[in-house]
Amino acid sequence: MMKRARWIWQSLQDFAKQKDYVLPKRYVSGETQFYLGLHYVLKVITDAEANNMINSTVKLSRGKLNVELSQSNSELDAEERAALIKSLIDKWYKNKFRSISRERLEALIYKVSWVENSPLIKLMTMEK
Repeated sequence: MMKRARWIWQSLQDFAKQKDYVLPKRYVSGETQFYLGLHYVLKVITDAEANNMINSTVKLSRGKLNVELSQSNSELDAEERAALIKSLIDKWYKNKFRSISRERLEALIYKVSWVENSPLIKLMTMEK
């Protein structure tokens, strides 16, 4: 360990410097979102483009993550709008996680002879 102390220290410093250049997400059109290891461009669609929708929705189509805001949510200021879009995307991620994890668990559970019932999966958010 002492032999590598200098290398470890320099590596930690390099990682700390990288954090300085990471910009916080603003949740506007053109930003990149990750899903299943791929990059998707975020496109925020307002009510004029979405034909006066009642509910806000999130859909993945043609390499874009489309967030369609309802008429009532399209007139929010930038911070409120970003918070709304973030919550919509987080909810979409959670729903996708539940469906994908259930599918994958069901595909693998029959291979394990000692498991009788499907185990409960609990999604928890990490603290920074």
